[in-house]
Amino acid sequence: MAFAVVGTSHAAKATSNPFSSQFPKPKAQAAKPAAKSAKQKSRKKATQPKRPFTTKTAPPSRPPVPKLLDILRTSEGRFAVFVLEGRPHLAPEGARVGQFRVTWIGRRQVRLQPLSNESGATLKVLALKSR
Repeated sequence: MAFAVVGTSHAAKATSNPFSSQFPKPKAQAAKPAAKSAKQKSRKKATQPKRPFTTKTAPPSRPPVPKLLDILRTSEGRFAVFVLEGRPHLAPEGARVGQFRVTWIGRRQVRLQPLSNESGATLKVLALKSR
């Protein structure tokens, strides 16, 4: 069964299978590729260094740190105003804000201690300063 191409500038081959153009065609094999110079070899090695196989481990996830907005001084004591994940928090000394405990509220500075280290031997303290 042959199909004729109408209205084109090139002539179509008449074949028994109209889908023969979709079949993969055998490729001609080259005798031997040209030898690469030493400069080309070194350039290839420099751009693609081989790394030993290692599994990537995710870094330990840290809790989000609250941002200190202001320190309020009232007759009842000092309160720190934090923003944590878009929400405001009003915290007195000793209060918990997210994954932290407010350990001390000064005139312009607040100290936070992570809850995971609260009973631990190592004391890591975050000092947040108001502007």
